[in-house]
Amino acid sequence: EGIFRIDSGGVLYVNKSLDHETVSSYRLLIRAYSDESNGRRRRATEADDPDYAEILITLQDENDNSPVFSQDKYVTGVTETIGTFASILRVEATDSDSGNFSTIRYSMKQSGEEDFTGNFAIEGLTGVIKAA
Repeated sequence: EGIFRIDSGGVLYVNKSLDHETVSSYRLLIRAYSDESNGRRRRATEADDPDYAEILITLQDENDNSPVFSQDKYVTGVTETIGTFASILRVEATDSDSGNFSTIRYSMKQSGEEDFTGNFAIEGLTGVIKAA
């Protein structure tokens, strides 16, 4: 069964889930016929060519994918004398959504019992972690 189907009344249905990241648009050609009394189909137009209507469907993207980091774990070291706002490390994530839904913003929170977040800062747009 295809992605779309059309019933005898001309109503178009979607048979499967659609995903903008896989296919962002569809072009469908719909062919119209009329039935003769003997059950054979004849073209709806007087011309030799069948009557077609074109349907263009453009999928709007949704924010349906979460960002994914390029690494599961980042490890680095710094000296005790590191200067304030010195860059330490850059983390990176990607999002397979499109447009504004693919924009990545970074933030940092405490992990574990000790709170070291006052010693470090992350740039929200770049993922660069700096000494604070």
